[in-house]
Amino acid sequence: MNKKYEWQECQDDELTAKFRELHTELVEKVIHFCKENNLDMWSFNLCADGLTDSIKIDAWCPYTDSAFELWEDEGEHGKPFLMSE
Repeated sequence: MNKKYEWQECQDDELTAKFRELHTELVEKVIHFCKENNLDMWSFNLCADGLTDSIKIDAWCPYTDSAFELWEDEGEHGKPFLMSE
């Protein structure tokens, strides 16, 4: 079977568009945060696991672990400039 979106399981156009819009919103928020705080950053990482229970209650609950990092440079051996866990 040929997939329209080869790299993902979901082939729903509407859901894919909504997810891409969310992606854009998250990146824009980080960019605006950096601009507002005069930060010249290279990258950020955001990850979370254990989403199931948080989705059920529609809020971030203790079962869901997350980390958010903002990096000054592209070096792999440095430390995050800012970090939230």
